[in-house]
Order: sequence, then C-alpha cells, then structure tokens
Amino acid sequence: MIARLYICLIAFFIIIPSLKAQEVQFFDDTTQEVYGLQSTLFITAADIKYNKAGFRPVVISIDRMHRFTYRQRYANKLQDLGNDGTALNAIFYVLPTQVGATSGFYVYDSYFQEPHQVKYYDTKSPYTDGYMVLANFGSYVVDICHSRSFNKNWHLGASFQTMLTDKEYIPTTIPGDRNVLTYPFTLFAHYKTDNARYQVLGSFSRKNHRVRETGGIRSDTNPSPTDWLRAKAEIKNNLDPKDSIESSELRHQYHLYHQVAFVDQLQAYHEVMLRNKFNLFQAAKLSLESKQYLGYTLLLKQDTIHDSTIMQTLGNELGIKGDVNRLFYRCYYRNRQIDLQRPNLSAIHGLQEHYIGLQTRLNLRDSVDLLHVSGDYLLDGFYQVHTAYQGAIFDLAYDRVKYKPSFLVQHYHSPHRSWENDFKPPTVTQVRGGIHCRWPMLLLRPHASFTRVEQPIYFKQPGLGNTVIAPDQAQEYADIITLGTDANLTLWSHFHADNEFIFTDVRGPSAHVCRIPEFWINSRLYYARTLYEDKLDLETGIDMHWKSTYRADAYDPATQQFYQQDSFLVYGYLVADLFFNFRIKSFRGFVKLTHLNQGLPLEGYFVTPYYPGQLRSLDVGVSWSFFD
Repeated sequence: MIARLYICLIAFFIIIPSLKAQEVQFFDDTTQEVYGLQSTLFITAADIKYNKAGFRPVVISIDRMHRFTYRQRYANKLQDLGNDGTALNAIFYVLPTQVGATSGFYVYDSYFQEPHQVKYYDTKSPYTDGYMVLANFGSYVVDICHSRSFNKNWHLGASFQTMLTDKEYIPTTIPGDRNVLTYPFTLFAHYKTDNARYQVLGSFSRKNHRVRETGGIRSDTNPSPTDWLRAKAEIKNNLDPKDSIESSELRHQYHLYHQVAFVDQLQAYHEVMLRNKFNLFQAAKLSLESKQYLGYTLLLKQDTIHDSTIMQTLGNELGIKGDVNRLFYRCYYRNRQIDLQRPNLSAIHGLQEHYIGLQTRLNLRDSVDLLHVSGDYLLDGFYQVHTAYQGAIFDLAYDRVKYKPSFLVQHYHSPHRSWENDFKPPTVTQVRGGIHCRWPMLLLRPHASFTRVEQPIYFKQPGLGNTVIAPDQAQEYADIITLGTDANLTLWSHFHADNEFIFTDVRGPSAHVCRIPEFWINSRLYYARTLYEDKLDLETGIDMHWKSTYRADAYDPATQQFYQQDSFLVYGYLVADLFFNFRIKSFRGFVKLTHLNQGLPLEGYFVTPYYPGQLRSLDVGVSWSFFD
C-alpha cells in the first residue's frame, strides 16, 4: 500500500509540469468571480466582546488538514480511548478556566463548541462550506455550514455535524458497529445597525455525544502489554458488547450577546448564557465479566444501570468597555445561577455565584508588544489572576487560580460508586515564557514553565485488583517543570521540518498525583508549494509522534473520569502517518495513511491503559466552499 501511494505521488509531480499547456483551461479565469473569499467575512462574539480585529475574510488552508482527529488537532497532547470521539484527557497539566462550581464531568468538553467560538458571517451571496472525512473503512465525519446575509444588517446561518466512528477491536459487525454517534446542529444570527453602534448576536446549539463503551481490551493469556496486540494474543473487550453499556453527554446551549457603542472609549454590553448539561451512564443488562470490570461487589445484585447528572447554569454578565488610545479596558459583573439534579442526592436549586472582573490590554508598539492584565473574583473567595507580556522577541505570563472542587468529587451516591468528601479548594500558580529566535531558514522558540499545584484533587484506584475508583486530595503540593522548544526548519523554500520537543519533571511531596511522560516529541517533515498564481496548493510528507513510557491515567466509564493506576505501563512508541493535502481554488482534500509503521517492530500501541491506538488505515477527506 505504501509503495503504491508513493508511486501515485511521484506520478502526480511528473504530470504537473506537463499541465502547463492546459493551464488556461484548468484554471480558467476568463469568467470573473464576483463572490469569493474576499467577499465572505466572519466574526465571533469573542472578537466583538474583547474589541479585537473586526470582520476577517474566510481562509481556505490545507495546513495540517490531515490532522482531523481531535487528538491530533490538539497536537497529540490529549489521550483518548484509541478512537476519535471517545473520552479525552489532557496529558499535560492545564489551568482551570472556571473558578466557580462545575459538575465534574469534562471528558467530552473538547467535542462541544463554546458559544463565543461560533462564527457569524457577513456574505454578499449565499455561502456554504462542506467537509467530510471517510476514515478507517467505515467511520466518517460530516460538517456542513450555510450562511447568508439578507441585507447589510441581518446575517443568518446554520451548521450541522455528524460523527460516526466504528469500533476497531472486536466489533460485532464490520462495518457498522458504532463506538461513537453524534448529530449536533447550531443556529446563529447577527444583527447590526447601519453604523454598527448597536449589535446583537445569538445562537442555539444542541448536541448529544454518545459513546458505546468497550472498557478496552483484555487478554486471557495475560501476556506483557507489548505483546497484547500480536496475533497470538487472545483478546476480548473488558465490557461485554451484549450489555449495551453507553456513556453520553447532551447539551443545549442558548447564547445572546449585544452591545451599544456610545463612543469608541465607552461601550456597554450584556451577555446571557443558558446551558443544560445532561451526563448519563447506562447499561441494559450486565454480564459477570462487565460487573467484575465496573465493580463486582457493588453490582452483584444489580443487572441494569441508569445514572444521570443534570446541571443547568444561567449566566448574566453586564459590563462596560472601550479603547482609550492604546489601552483596551473591560469592567464587568457576572451572575451565575446553578441547578443540579442527581439520583440519591438532594437537588440544588438556585445556587447563586457573583463575580466581578477587570481586563486590560495595552498596545505598547504597533500591535507587536502587548501587555495583558486581568482578574476574575468570585465573592466567596475564589479568584483567577492573569498577567502576560506578548512581544516580538519574547513572551512571559503569570497565572494564579483558586477554584471550587466540583460537585462530583464532593458528593456522589449510586449503586456502583459512593462517597462524601469535604475537600479544600486547590490553588495553582504558573509562570511560563518563551523566546522567539528567527533566522533566514530557522525559527526557534525555546519555552519553559513552572507550575505549582497545591492540594490537587484526583481520582485513584484504592488498591491492586480493586476496580472501584474514588476521588482523593493530596495535602501538599506538586511542582511541574517543563522545558521545550519549537524548531521549524525551511530548506529551498519548499522543504520543511517542524518539530516540537518537551521535557517534563514533576517534583514535590505530591508529585505522584501528576503522571506526565518525561519526553514528548512531535515532528512533521513535508514538502509544500503553491502553484498557478495561488490557485493550487500542495503539501505532502510524514507526521510523527512519540512520547516516553509512563503510567498513563486509566479510564472509568461509570463516572466518566480518568484515574491513577500503577499496574499498566503505556510504552513509548513512534506513530508515523503519511499524508498528501491539496487545494484547487476553493476545493480541498487529503489522503492519509494512518499508522504506516504498524508492525515495525510492534503490531500496535496503547494511548490509555487497555485501550489500543488506531490500526493502519487509509483515510480520505474533502472540503468544498461555495460562494453563490
């Protein structure tokens, strides 16, 4: 397969020069295109709220287009369950973004679009963008967006996505044994007056992200982890597929933002956000094997499970903002009202949180050097402070966060898990920075960070052989020291080597809480070129990722939580993908050979304990934008 693909690529580059004679016909511009990229603009609610750049033209790029899975979109800094759409967990420590109350369910957050990320289009003609990926001989992703402007004031649109991912290991049918199913949609509208003194943006989205759990694989012959994926190993799913065990998260999100600009120096805004979040774990019938994996002693007399958590948050934010010379400022008050319902626990109704905040951005020199200072204070004593300098030569940032423990880690009662805790609020301090070094052929960015996590909360397995996980809190601190560099090399204008190296050292009395690989590497070697007066783009090469052996967090489907374990080593393994990306005007596509090095020397690898990574497959994706 690899040889045939390389022959096709070589033939393509031989044929391209011979197309010069047909260039006029192939890229015919005799008929002028009235509508296109320059006439199709977009903006987000965050752009307006933070007084960033105005409407921007739509960009059609093939850069990293082949990285269509969420794990690869986030530069391999997430672990999943070996299949796109499954539970996600950050490999490196990530600062919390919410200092107030949270449900505690986070593994599907990356699959949901935040309202401030929704793109609102200003089009001179109906605009449609379609994207589709056919992967792994049966899985596919479809994303369609349509928008139009009825006049210069009203702009409406809608988007629809779907993700259907097949199981790779021990499927009951081929193809069609779905691991992930989701059919979300979003409706959005934007209105502005003729002089844009008043603007209002609104969106509604619904998404039900369903995952049919497998529990990973097990082997009755009990080989070493490096031998599990060999043909001689007799492997089975940890969860019996006949039990119909499923986790899901359903969200309804309503968002409204509007503002009035009296002058550039003074603007007033109001933002409303209503989110209904419904997390569910259910099983129709439980076999003995599934009970043993989920927690045999607690499920001995229970054959079915229906465990749900419903959390509704209503947020209102009022503020003033403006630009005074080179200074942007924003002062605001935010109120959050929270309702929570769980079986076997008293419901929480009308929990109120009150925030005050300040954000400033000072432009020191022609949008090149920026100074950011911001703070968010919850009147119960929780806070988030951020200070950063962003410059052409170096950048530096300081953050300190004190946040509430989630509802989940404090109180939980169900037939399969139960605990009552009174955890203290964790505190995080982080300092990070980097230097930008530019030469004619080399871009080098060394960077470093120091993070101290005080009294971290985590999930753990109480003992060997005990599958019932529970939350715990370390009483001291863990220090995470990260050193890394981005090194991007360009030779003869078209040959590129983009590399990222990260070294991590965890120290302190609570160092055992943070399980991070010591070494982590991303590397992309590729050839990129633009031809025919920017009408044709080509990009082809090899994408590689490797990280050192470490005790990665395992996953508990019953509570949708990653937890610490000491019995399974996720061994270091180089994963290489061969890709070819191209663009012809507004049409893009890619062909990708995933895990081309399978069998050299091992048959596979694990991304999470008991969950193998993707097998070798041929993936194809296309995207086409229509402007009339």
